[in-house]
Amino acid sequence: MDLLSLKYILFIGISLCLYYGIPRLFPKTRQYQWGILLAASLGYYALNALRHVVFIVLTSLTVWAAALKIADIEENSKAARKNKELSKEEKKALKHQAAVRKNRFLLAALVFNFGILAYMKYWQVLYAAMRGKSASGILLPLGISFYTFQSVSYLLDIHGGKYGAEHSFPRFLLFVSYFPQLLQGPIGRYDKLGPQFREGHRFCETPRRQMLLLILFGLLKKYAIADLLAPLIAQVFDLSTSDLPGSMIVFGILMYSAQQYADFSGG
Repeated sequence: MDLLSLKYILFIGISLCLYYGIPRLFPKTRQYQWGILLAASLGYYALNALRHVVFIVLTSLTVWAAALKIADIEENSKAARKNKELSKEEKKALKHQAAVRKNRFLLAALVFNFGILAYMKYWQVLYAAMRGKSASGILLPLGISFYTFQSVSYLLDIHGGKYGAEHSFPRFLLFVSYFPQLLQGPIGRYDKLGPQFREGHRFCETPRRQMLLLILFGLLKKYAIADLLAPLIAQVFDLSTSDLPGSMIVFGILMYSAQQYADFSGG
């Protein structure tokens, strides 16, 4: 187990103690328990790269504001179309106008956030290459691809009317920055995670034996499968592919897929 893994486990332990301990000592704070998760998530992100916190906050803010505006346009349009004095053509015109306005905000948010992602991941690399320098020293914001796509997924759901927009920016920021899923996912839907964030939780709600088994199963996949496969995979790909039979290359690719799955799902 490397030092980074130990730091992560320590951070998880402290966060869990605060998450369950503070509401136990101060019961009135249970309704704000999600705030502890938000502080832990931003703290985890800041510990990795403080200057990159601005990117996740900026993405969250622009998507949150765009989603509220889209939801507001749709709500006002529906209210206007309920007017019985309007003809069918007039109602269609109102619906079309609302769709156009919604699409403008959607497109603006998509261009802005995917623009940031493209700039951070590709433009800096191309710029360094054009200047004849190595791009290996460029540090990308932690989880930028994941939280960008998760934010965009939320925005598309709001645009499609699948559920209502979140009015609280801090709670939406927690959804985007929630650190246990920041590196490995999966991409969550706000209608599933949002209600869980707002609810208070007690440590005894989930059977401790079940929690322990889940943790141990994750550690088993990471350290007993992924870490053991890594040296074997490295040996396969370190060799010249011209000296290897096709079956060995296929075997290495399959083992690499298994290693990545065990590492991500276990870690």
